[in-house]
Amino acid sequence: MARGHALIVDDSSTARIILARLLERADLTTKGVASAEEGLTQLREEAFDLVFLDHLLPGMNGLEALDVIKADSELRHIPVFMYTSYRQIWCSET
Repeated sequence: MARGHALIVDDSSTARIILARLLERADLTTKGVASAEEGLTQLREEAFDLVFLDHLLPGMNGLEALDVIKADSELRHIPVFMYTSYRQIWCSET
């Protein structure tokens, strides 16, 4: 029996697949969705023990989705791990 069920919210299918594989090695089942809106729908339809939430998403971003989750009395107990795979290179001229 799995130790838990995690929702992965990331617009990158590659990131969802990689994270799902890592979590499955830790004996967690996963479900992945591509947007915050889809994630919120899934959270209301299915029981999850953890949420992995990308910060940069199309439409509603991760911080906005986190606000909705934490404002909902039925969802606020679920731990949310926020992350991003976005890499920005900062350059400055001297």
